[in-house]
Amino acid sequence: MNPAEDMGGAPRLYSQLLPRNLLKLAGGLIGSKVSATQLGLFLSSFLLFAVLRAAVLAEVTPSQQDDTIVFTQMASLPLWPCDGSHSVVDLRVAGVGPCILAGLRPPTVPLVYKLLNSDPNAITELQLLLSLLSWGALALFVARAVRSSHLKLIAFGVVLAFSLSTVILMWERVMRSESIAFSLMALLIACGMWLIEGWRWSKVMVMLLVALLWAFTRETNSYALIMVAGLLLLCVFLRRIHWRYLSVALAFVLIFVVSDVSATAGQRWVFPFLNVLAQRVLPDSSDTAYFAERGMPVTSALEKLSGQWASSNGWAFYSDPDLANFRRWTFDKGKQSYTSFLLSRWQTAATTPLSDMGELIYPDVRFYRPVGRLFIPDHLS
Repeated sequence: MNPAEDMGGAPRLYSQLLPRNLLKLAGGLIGSKVSATQLGLFLSSFLLFAVLRAAVLAEVTPSQQDDTIVFTQMASLPLWPCDGSHSVVDLRVAGVGPCILAGLRPPTVPLVYKLLNSDPNAITELQLLLSLLSWGALALFVARAVRSSHLKLIAFGVVLAFSLSTVILMWERVMRSESIAFSLMALLIACGMWLIEGWRWSKVMVMLLVALLWAFTRETNSYALIMVAGLLLLCVFLRRIHWRYLSVALAFVLIFVVSDVSATAGQRWVFPFLNVLAQRVLPDSSDTAYFAERGMPVTSALEKLSGQWASSNGWAFYSDPDLANFRRWTFDKGKQSYTSFLLSRWQTAATTPLSDMGELIYPDVRFYRPVGRLFIPDHLS
């Protein structure tokens, strides 16, 4: 008797509905021979996941926030070339940039807006679809990595359930970069697991394309790639992995460099730099002296912004005539001075974030939640 038929009527129904060719194909996807019952359970689990995800978001209104305005404005720019009229001193006056590749935000999300004509419903529906496919792919490859056939379905379900947590799910109706970033991250991990199963250059190219899109979704993603590149280089040096992974590490480094060039051209580093300067450097006299020694003009106009933000006092950092020399120094020497500052205080730079570990791992993002009820309670998700 077929083992799939030992369990009663439901397995026999799966056997009747699912042709043998489909079972063979599914076995290849899942990584082991599967019965009609197992395939039916996998398909049912993913269908339940998709229906639940869509149902949770059905009554949630797309939320447009500050970044939405920037993405929409960038969507009207050409992809390339840049016209060269972007002023390095008058960033806020110059707007969102000369082109998408050198804009005020990384280009992946503005490109999505451009392709979908900045339609809120179309954008959030695409975010939902991308999320379904990406988390489904990650769940599949996690299941493939599990050797026990009895545990594959459990692993598959755990990954899908994790993606239903509120801190992931809520972003799919928010018109920011988080939803696309989470989805591409899941897809990138899935691609990495796919490559580990067996080296093929076609797999490498797919993974690098996803990595490129992910790096250009949020600025910090490219820094994650450079750290992964460092780990790969170390593993190659220690002969823990094949030397071919050196090509992946070098490609990640190249993506980081391209991302940094884009960020520099779009002046995306300036706003966070000014926040750090105002919040952490100016309130400390010794830190301020370090930057003053490197040419930063410490004037009364600058001292008034101690403890403030980059946008404080009517965007004074960007518009106050008394800070014109400071702005010139910022673009000429600001990034280099800040890099040397971190290196000179590397122990403090490395340990200070640990004091805010809770905020780093699980920040309070309820402020960004869209209007509507996500019916999965926070304590369950």
